[in-house]
Amino acid sequence: MARNTPVWARGGVSTTQCPKSLISAESLVFLEEFNIWGRFGCGDARRMNARVADAIALLEDELKREVERSAGE
Repeated sequence: MARNTPVWARGGVSTTQCPKSLISAESLVFLEEFNIWGRFGCGDARRMNARVADAIALLEDELKREVERSAGE
């Protein structure tokens, strides 16, 4: 029997599976790169891998949205 009850929901997004199990190894690398970038700065973005730069830009946008959403609560 399939489970249709959300186990996680936030900002209009939900999942019926544990979100941790949905993160690929590559996504985990992007999250780690984002964490390092946030702590130590990005340096020269022109020397950054394009996929990592794209992931960091996306994660930065999502973080800003989350901060704005939290401030509105």
